[in-house]
Amino acid sequence: MDSDRKVQTKTTTRPRAQASGGSAVRGTRAKRKGHKFSIHAPDAHAVSVAGSFNNWALQALKCNTKGVWSVSIAVPPGTYEYRFVVDSEWLEDPVNPEKAPSPFGGFNSVCTVP
Repeated sequence: MDSDRKVQTKTTTRPRAQASGGSAVRGTRAKRKGHKFSIHAPDAHAVSVAGSFNNWALQALKCNTKGVWSVSIAVPPGTYEYRFVVDSEWLEDPVNPEKAPSPFGGFNSVCTVP
């Protein structure tokens, strides 16, 4: 990926119904249609997300007019590792501080779905 390319992700969780004393968890955003993964990559030609929630299968994201790529995926409650794939380059989520070592080097991002 070019070093000049801007890649920014939005990875906040907003549970449908949050229990008292609960906290928002970074990684996904809960919606009726699933959990939303999004990344700001205006110069990208293709963006996907893959993770332990879908056995690391690539799931394509759609781009809006502002360069934000997103997809909502039905994900059961649990803790998952994931990465974005931007123009064939696997990337950890740069705005999510929760990480786990990847067996291939580097880190995977971690999200908890309530």
